[in-house]
Amino acid sequence: MVEVEDTGIGMDADTVEHVFEPFRQASEGLNREYEGTGLGLAVTKQVIEKMNGDIEVDTEEDAGTCVRLRLPRAASEADAGSSPVDEQ
Repeated sequence: MVEVEDTGIGMDADTVEHVFEPFRQASEGLNREYEGTGLGLAVTKQVIEKMNGDIEVDTEEDAGTCVRLRLPRAASEADAGSSPVDEQ
């Protein structure tokens, strides 16, 4: 598990629902408050899901945000070389 946490402005519930959509940001439009493309979390979610993991966001307005990435444990070298034995 990887956890990234900040103590920034956080997000409201409506924003969190859309945070993994490409090009979505908390502030949008020509006069938006923050820079960026809004692709980071969308791309991260796609990559994590391709590796059979998951991603979640916990946030509170005016308190910050925590993003957790969970990936499956890699098989050990011993597991990778073994195969089930057929009983005959």
